[in-house]
Amino acid sequence: WRQQIGQVVGVTAGAVAIPLVLNLLSNQILNGDLEAPQAFLMASITNGILGGGMDWSMALVNRIGQGDWLLHSTLAAGNSGVLDKNGGSKDVRRRGEFWGIVLMPMRWLQKDRLKLVGRLLYQESDQTHGIKLNSRYAPLAQARDSTLELDGGRGDQHHAFYLGLNYYLCGERMKVISGIQYDDLKSEGSTQYEGWSLGTSFRIWF
Repeated sequence: WRQQIGQVVGVTAGAVAIPLVLNLLSNQILNGDLEAPQAFLMASITNGILGGGMDWSMALVNRIGQGDWLLHSTLAAGNSGVLDKNGGSKDVRRRGEFWGIVLMPMRWLQKDRLKLVGRLLYQESDQTHGIKLNSRYAPLAQARDSTLELDGGRGDQHHAFYLGLNYYLCGERMKVISGIQYDDLKSEGSTQYEGWSLGTSFRIWF
């Protein structure tokens, strides 16, 4: 029950603090003085690693820039615990400690219009299923080809590299994102998934 109380306190505190911070920064983001948060930085760590509930986790986020160059980074670590998100006992292969890092260098090719974006990601867990591949395409490939066996897209070590271009139609409010990504997921030294993804998306933010 202590864990449940801690989860309630954590969710409540976040629900109060996060909207206040975003509200304070919203004008600067929309005016272009401050870039919108890079959602992938947190998603790659939290969604990619955590298989359900967790005992504890922490993340350090940093953003630096000079001239046309920018660097966003995230370092995260934690323990996945023994209970899943529904309160049941978690698969022992998904328990234990984890950590991960994301480095995201960027450079304006045309100020406020065209940006080159790179992303380096590394995640590691001390359990064989402690990491889940943060990709919507790998499961689709397995569903379409029965000869593929990705073991649920889980492993204990994940490397990824991304390179793409962002074209801004109206600042952060409207942009086109295109890029290519390479993923390498391993479990106990054996490759679970290795592949390339190519994608383009159109994003609107109000």
